[in-house]
Amino acid sequence: MNAAFDMRRTRHAIGEFSATLKFFQAVSSNTFAKVKQTAQREATRLELPVPIRQQTFQFAIGPNVQLPPAQMPEGFGFHSFARTGEIETAILCETDGVVLTLHDYDSWQIVHPMIVETLGNLAEEYLTEVPAVRSFAVQYLNEFKSHEPGNVSTAEVFKPNRWLPKFGVEGDQPWHCHSGVFIPRDARSRFLVNVNFDIGTSLEPTGAPHTLLKLLILVSLNFDVQGQPPLTVAVGDAREVLKEISDTVHGVEKDVLGEVLSEDYLKMVGAIK
Repeated sequence: MNAAFDMRRTRHAIGEFSATLKFFQAVSSNTFAKVKQTAQREATRLELPVPIRQQTFQFAIGPNVQLPPAQMPEGFGFHSFARTGEIETAILCETDGVVLTLHDYDSWQIVHPMIVETLGNLAEEYLTEVPAVRSFAVQYLNEFKSHEPGNVSTAEVFKPNRWLPKFGVEGDQPWHCHSGVFIPRDARSRFLVNVNFDIGTSLEPTGAPHTLLKLLILVSLNFDVQGQPPLTVAVGDAREVLKEISDTVHGVEKDVLGEVLSEDYLKMVGAIK
């Protein structure tokens, strides 16, 4: 196959991956202090030397504008840089959850144990005070770049599917589309699936711009069905529960990717043989 688009990286198209674990409410400052201690140990283990400090900035436009209280929760974390200068791996802890982000994604077989161990160690601190999980989500950003410069049609990249608008395959101009839907799983939980298409042009230091294709898929398993109890998790069960629900969510994401990409591009990214 002479593909019109190349993957962002040599081995795969994934430009960014994140796994997010959220709890039903924020923990106290005392518990969050223990989360910080555990996060520091995880940062040492994962070789994340650079601290992250989450801050909120507010500003008013116009006369006599009253600013509301800042709503963003307190947050901090650690990250490392790749040789290219981009962030390679990061963990971010907030009072109601934790995020693991990877820019050098290899495979689910490698990433899955990392999620279970890293988020599991941190989850134990949260669960001592808030033993209820609100959601777990994975997000994949797949990136492709056209071989040839100029506006290149993305029609060959996709197959007809419920997430894709017609204008996405009928022309060669830049376009954007976002689709999202809740899908019931059982009486007490549901999936949230978001699929985001973003097709634009690259900013090249020299030469003509190329077409850039970004496909973002987010799948979240939410335990927030009205009238149903939350998912309660004992501290000692954190890793086993995390292992199960992360595998489940990843399976749904893989199914969505299979719906969206054409067979040739599924082979290109290694989703099928």
